[in-house]
Amino acid sequence: MPTISGTTRVYAIIGHPIAQVQSPEYFNAFFAEKGIDAVLIPLHVKPQEAAAAIAALMRMPNLHGLIATVPHKAALLAAVEQRTDRAKLCNGANVARPDAQGVWHGDMLDGLGFVNGLRAHGHEPKDAVVHMAGAGGVGNAIAVALAEAGIASLTMWDLDWYRAQSLGTVLGNRFPKLHLRPERGNVAQASIVINATPLGMKPDDAMSIDVATLRPGTIVCDVISKPVMSRFLQAAQARGCPIMTGKDLFDGQAAAMKSFFGWS
Repeated sequence: MPTISGTTRVYAIIGHPIAQVQSPEYFNAFFAEKGIDAVLIPLHVKPQEAAAAIAALMRMPNLHGLIATVPHKAALLAAVEQRTDRAKLCNGANVARPDAQGVWHGDMLDGLGFVNGLRAHGHEPKDAVVHMAGAGGVGNAIAVALAEAGIASLTMWDLDWYRAQSLGTVLGNRFPKLHLRPERGNVAQASIVINATPLGMKPDDAMSIDVATLRPGTIVCDVISKPVMSRFLQAAQARGCPIMTGKDLFDGQAAAMKSFFGWS
């Protein structure tokens, strides 16, 4: 841990719950290694108190940034004065920082972290044919970032059909050249396959995608971080598919956060 003093730049991550977050351990070690006089602290904020807590934190002159995890991304977006198009499309922000004039800027980096992870493994998403299970918060952010990266088509499905349909409508309006299908589709035709659902965190969870339909060589990704090697990824790897884990997504997001906050 870095030494904390009166001049230390303070950053906070808010969530409900908060005990599971990995960011404080990761970034505080990074600050110590790089000699950065900063600290990231975890704060447990209840959903009904999110707006008031964020407003109070933003009034503190030595608070240099906020990170939001579930379920506070929409509240953070509502609190900032300047929002990226990406954050607006995702209807949430997971990072925010004040500029020299004290104006708070927000962005959504979940999807960008995913794209960073792909590229770090040598996989360029431009013109890719993507199949994704899950159109919730993480899936939404990933879909937006992949569309920004220039994928050719996106087939997506969710147990909540309306959620997948709504995401398809948002993406279609913003990216008219993107071929969209809010349905299960044919996984065998995809070049990138993504599990963006929580399925796989429990040992007895069903798989969101039928592994038997995967072609060898298809890039297979899972957003869950525990376990790092889900049964889905293990099965995909056994079929000859290169994989990307939830940890790879975290590493890609960490790189995006370092850039956003000026730590790199």
